[in-house]
Amino acid sequence: MREIVKNPMAKVRFYIDGFNLYHAIEALNEPRLKWLNIRKLCEQHLRDGEELDEVYFFTAIWPYDQEKQRRHKNFLTALRATGVKPVEGNFKRSDRKCYKHGRSCPFREEKQTDVNIAIQMVSDALAGRAQRLVLVTADSDQIPTAKLIAEIEGVQLSLIFPPGRAGE
Repeated sequence: MREIVKNPMAKVRFYIDGFNLYHAIEALNEPRLKWLNIRKLCEQHLRDGEELDEVYFFTAIWPYDQEKQRRHKNFLTALRATGVKPVEGNFKRSDRKCYKHGRSCPFREEKQTDVNIAIQMVSDALAGRAQRLVLVTADSDQIPTAKLIAEIEGVQLSLIFPPGRAGE
């Protein structure tokens, strides 16, 4: 009797640039979409013969507004409940020259998200943890990450642009 061996499903990992997605949704002026089920969104982008392995959501909590902090933390709790893994960066305050007003102005910048995405994706690709990696962003800072992953044998990279962001 011949044994039938099933081909294993290809593993797929998603890497969501939270701020890029948030600002795309904000521009749509559809507040209900801010509570999008990220895991379901990823599942809808699986191909035949693929299984969802991990979903990473990269973000940073705005420390300057308690109400926004509360909503953001609630959203991260909801993500964790669906099996999505939040990866947090932070915000840094810096002064920049404001040429329009001829003075230095305080700015708040989200930090570490781009590097966190790149490190996680390259690490997963080199370790062979998935056969396909899907990056959800329109941030051109991830071009070097995409170029490197494209050179790694046995790993396919897919890009998904948040709504209205494909031309950025």
